[in-house]
Amino acid sequence: MCTLKLTFMFLVLGYLNLSAQFSIVNFLDEPLNKTLVEVKVQLADKKYEESLDGPFNRITYYEWLEPVSIKITFLFKKDGKPVSKGISNAKEFEQDGQNLFDTLNGELIKKYGQSISQKSIFGVTAYSWSGVGGSAITLMQESKKTRLMIITFK
Repeated sequence: MCTLKLTFMFLVLGYLNLSAQFSIVNFLDEPLNKTLVEVKVQLADKKYEESLDGPFNRITYYEWLEPVSIKITFLFKKDGKPVSKGISNAKEFEQDGQNLFDTLNGELIKKYGQSISQKSIFGVTAYSWSGVGGSAITLMQESKKTRLMIITFK
């Protein structure tokens, strides 16, 4: 009986861990149209940081995307309208950057097809998709860092 309870507990914990993991597909599918206030409400159950970044308000929080800790960032104009959202690896380790790049690039290709352009300069390679729902998407890879930026033109 004890073994059955332990097995059930591990199954439940495993399910909770999988269901709690960040979803890139959901992140990409969610339109970039929520105001600063709406994003704060959406993130009410998460620990997030709010800061100023030049003329923009920034919201940052951290998630887990097996096996990488990621940082999610939203930028807003002073009036609260969205400018961009992004994902990067939270810890600057070469393997984390590569794992995140492989995952993001795979999902972007599935959703949008091959990138429209690829440019490399000073050790940074950028892959771009433009005209995607009124947004531009750029995936950048350096040696230890991967960044995905989605910028709205609306």
